[in-house]
Amino acid sequence: MDLGLKGRVALVTGASWGIGREVALSFAREGVNVMVHYHRHGQEAEEVAREAAALGVRAITHKADISQGDQVEAMVQKVLAELGSLDILVSNAGFSIQQAFTETTREDWDKTIDPSLYGPLYLCRATIEPMMKQGWGRIVSVVTDAARVGQSRMALNSAARAAFIGLMKSLGREYGRYGITCNAVALGWIRTPATAPYLDQWGQEVVKFYPLRRLGVTQDVAPAVVFLASEAASWITGQVLAINGGYSMQG
Repeated sequence: MDLGLKGRVALVTGASWGIGREVALSFAREGVNVMVHYHRHGQEAEEVAREAAALGVRAITHKADISQGDQVEAMVQKVLAELGSLDILVSNAGFSIQQAFTETTREDWDKTIDPSLYGPLYLCRATIEPMMKQGWGRIVSVVTDAARVGQSRMALNSAARAAFIGLMKSLGREYGRYGITCNAVALGWIRTPATAPYLDQWGQEVVKFYPLRRLGVTQDVAPAVVFLASEAASWITGQVLAINGGYSMQG
C-alpha cells in the first residue's frame, strides 16, 4: 500500500533509542525525511540519522530539552530551515517514575509533568501554525495505556499522559478544518532499553495480564504510528489506538 508519505518531513521526539528510534526508521523506509530529536543520547541519535540517510532520505539530529519552550521553538525552526517543511510531529519523549503516590514529592511531579505534558504542549504550539499555513499536518502522540485505565505506582505519568490525550482530542476538533489530524497510541508494556530493567525482573508476572501472552516490542508500535500519519488515515482524528496485547479492552 502506498501510504502517500514520500517526501514528507517528520519530527520524532525521543528518537535516539527505543520506540522513537523504530518510528523514525519506519518513516525513513516510507521516504519521509526525519529530524531525530534527543536530549541525552547524542551518539545513538547520530546512528539513527545515519541509518535513515542510508535509506535514501534526509535525516538530521537536534538536542533539546522539550520542557523548555525556547528550545522547542528553536528545534522546529531548524526543521523548517533545513528540511523545508514540518508535516508530521510524533511526540514520543517523556519521563516516568514508578513509585507510590504518597511517596512522591513536588520535585517528582515537576520532573514527570514538565517533559510529559508541558513538553507536548510546547511541541504542538510550535508545530501547528506551520501545518495550518500548508493546509496539512499530522500529530501522533505516544502515551502509556495507564493514561486511559490507570496503573498502580504510575499516578504521575498517568495524569500527565491522560491530559495529553485530552489535548489531542481538543486540537483535533479545533484544527481539523486545516487538514490537521491529531491522534494518540496508548501502549502496554513495550520492551525498550528504558523498560528492560523492570521487565527483566517482573516481566513473567506482568505478561499474565495480557491475553496475547507476550509483551510488546518496538516493531509493534511503529507501523501504527506511520499509518496514523499517512493519507490512509486522513479521516481519523481525535482517537486513541490501544496497542497493548489486549491488556485493556474498551469499546
